[in-house]
Amino acid sequence: MKSYIYFLFILTAILSASCSTKELIPIKSSNKEIKSFSFRTLNINANIDSVQRNITATLPFGTDASLLTPTITISPKATISPASDIIQNFTKPVLYTVTAEDGLSQTFTVNIIAPPKSSKPTSTLVSSNIVKLQWAKIDNIKSYKIYRNNIVVYEGSNLFFEDIGLTAETTYIYNLTLVNEFGESPKSEALIVKTLPATLVDVVDDKSYASYLPFTWLYYYNGKEQWFDSYKMTFESNSSTLKLIHFYNYNYYVDISNYVTKAYSFKIEKDIIYIFDTDYKKFIKFIRIEKNSLDQFKAYSISETATSYRESLMGIFNKADYVEQNNAQVIKNSDFLDKMTGLWKEADNPNLYFPDKNIVYDFSENKNFFWKRYETYDGSKKAEKYQYKIDAQSKFFTRSWGNSIDASWKSVDIKYDAIKNSLIVDGKQWYR
Repeated sequence: MKSYIYFLFILTAILSASCSTKELIPIKSSNKEIKSFSFRTLNINANIDSVQRNITATLPFGTDASLLTPTITISPKATISPASDIIQNFTKPVLYTVTAEDGLSQTFTVNIIAPPKSSKPTSTLVSSNIVKLQWAKIDNIKSYKIYRNNIVVYEGSNLFFEDIGLTAETTYIYNLTLVNEFGESPKSEALIVKTLPATLVDVVDDKSYASYLPFTWLYYYNGKEQWFDSYKMTFESNSSTLKLIHFYNYNYYVDISNYVTKAYSFKIEKDIIYIFDTDYKKFIKFIRIEKNSLDQFKAYSISETATSYRESLMGIFNKADYVEQNNAQVIKNSDFLDKMTGLWKEADNPNLYFPDKNIVYDFSENKNFFWKRYETYDGSKKAEKYQYKIDAQSKFFTRSWGNSIDASWKSVDIKYDAIKNSLIVDGKQWYR
């Protein structure tokens, strides 16, 4: 009996132990999700698509995607490879595999979007004081900034900017930056621009000077004996530089003629030409212009002090255009056209000392000039070229042709003698 009771006790213990063992075996987890994926140092939380198993994030400007350390939270009891808080190169997609407790796994693809980079803008030189900048469109950008010499000169959404009010022939450095929700990008590669030289239209307040002045203008003063004092000024449309040549000989009796050539930066305000004084580093008044006609102006020299201002007539400048034109363009009286054409010989004057001989005036080229050809007393041959014109009142004007400092028109008294078929020019007879 005792043996039977002991047997039942042992059997009950075995059955109880068996039941307890089954209750203690846990069920292993199958969860294998990435709960969060962040970059703590950048304060960025990535977007997680659990269905497509994609993780994306956009980096702030200036971030190096090749050296990033993500902090990853996953399902409890799961593991992940590569592990959290390990430096990774995210310049290309990175695969993360999460393995559940029960051994099942799934892979997530992490795509880190590098921040956009601002490319160097391009430029167009509009004028001496205007530069136009352009740049390419970048997606997901709120605005663009343009820096000129490290100072912001534009911010907005346009893809172009005209920088005005610049200085001619000056170098400027431009950079472009991008602005989005993370802030401002680093500056682009520098764009170095040198503005165009100033043109004539840039330095005159009266724009009519831009078409009036671009020529060579000559003033000639012939004093007694050897004395002369003359100027040659040249203006060009594409330049703000005045080229000035001063011819002079201040000695009445000895020929010690000389000339000085200078180039000045200039401007014109209220008909006054200012030239830049390199010693004082400023513009000073030079002459005042008073237009007489399209090819002539009076020039008044200016003397100015802190307490006085004085003008004096310097002289009359004539345009040395010397452009070949047809006779019809310079002879306003048609009766003279046929009469002037051809060769005219000047009657010899036996009373001259060392006289020139065989003087011939050649109008045969039907242009606005004629040749004076002659032999000197020693037999050498000479040829001089003169420009001429005849107005509607039959007044004849002439001046020397070419690079002369005397470009003034001189009135010549000329009459036609129908009986002798000759011309009386300043009292001298020309004949066929």
